[in-house]
Amino acid sequence: MDWHEHINNISNKVTRRLNLLGRIRKFLDTDTSKLLYTSLVQPLMEYCDIVWSNADNTILQRLLRLQKRGARIILQKKIREDRTANLYCELGWVSLFERWNFHKCLTVFKCLNGIYPSYLRRLFSYNSDVHHYNTRNRANLHMVKITSKSGYRSFAYSAAKLFNNLDYATKRSLTLKEFVNNYLSIYLRTERSEVRTKTTEGQYSLLYGTLFLVVKCTSGGLHLKNVRLLHPSLKFRKNFNLFSFCW
Repeated sequence: MDWHEHINNISNKVTRRLNLLGRIRKFLDTDTSKLLYTSLVQPLMEYCDIVWSNADNTILQRLLRLQKRGARIILQKKIREDRTANLYCELGWVSLFERWNFHKCLTVFKCLNGIYPSYLRRLFSYNSDVHHYNTRNRANLHMVKITSKSGYRSFAYSAAKLFNNLDYATKRSLTLKEFVNNYLSIYLRTERSEVRTKTTEGQYSLLYGTLFLVVKCTSGGLHLKNVRLLHPSLKFRKNFNLFSFCW
């Protein structure tokens, strides 16, 4: 199953709704437009995404382009008027690929901790359940041997691989809230060190790479110390506050 027909149907539905949003955008403010997108468009691209988001990257790029188009409609930007990173930064978005990966890891965590039914838990097993050697990866999920391309794209394999790439503290989180917070901190630690500082003229600051983060100048600088610790090479002349993401 290649999911091409399913993703094409999603793309057609998203396109129709974006066309409608584009026609009424001039009557709405930015917050209302963003709310309509989050309510009517985004769920189409994320419903049961843990199943079909392992499809061929070529067909998935179509959905990513539609997400970029939605950002331009909300911010009333023309094509190539601004970088995608800046659009995502201003809206507080992350790319669909990052959201899909997060949903897979979140599903694995729920399966391992008994939040989901037991038949889903049986999809995953730890290396320590397979052998009793004291190896460095004994706490990781066991990766079954795959001999086909479709096997690599299966949820059980791809989600387990993503989950194993998380750090030990995140994988061993005790609560769902702790897992989400630790997951975000992982991407904060792995961000590239490219930063654009916000000025009074309205330029936006961002940390971008695997995950886009919205940064705003504040008087308090609540998270400035944490950012310095994570990125000692960065030099800040102003205080920054990191917004939280709504997953």
